[in-house]
Amino acid sequence: MSLPEQPFVNLPRVVLHQMLNDPVEFAPLSSKLARVMVEHCGARAHPETMVRLTSDEIWHLTKVAHHADMLLLGFRASAPGRHELVVLPALEADTRFARVALAGRAQSTFVPEVRQLMLELLREPTPPRPPARHNR
Repeated sequence: MSLPEQPFVNLPRVVLHQMLNDPVEFAPLSSKLARVMVEHCGARAHPETMVRLTSDEIWHLTKVAHHADMLLLGFRASAPGRHELVVLPALEADTRFARVALAGRAQSTFVPEVRQLMLELLREPTPPRPPARHNR
């Protein structure tokens, strides 16, 4: 995702290699997802090579991305006001999200919004219904 004034916004699609010269940030990725990125896009797409800033806190990344000329790789709802880019090749991969709370620690003011976002977006898909049986 990019800020509306970044040049990528005007392109109908962006090839990953076009993004590699720009600062990119995102949350740490699993080794499986890193492997998929390299398989699809080559060695320069490995997160250790491609990413200039990483954080476990999505909130921090969105704040930095808002004030800096950086591309943010993340899920769309985490960064309102940013423009979603169509990146080729498309990366179809499973992701897992978790929220960890430490006992005795004060809750961040952003947690209620994250909880609501998780309720709205992160649902298990409904399994397909089996076809109806007809007795003859």
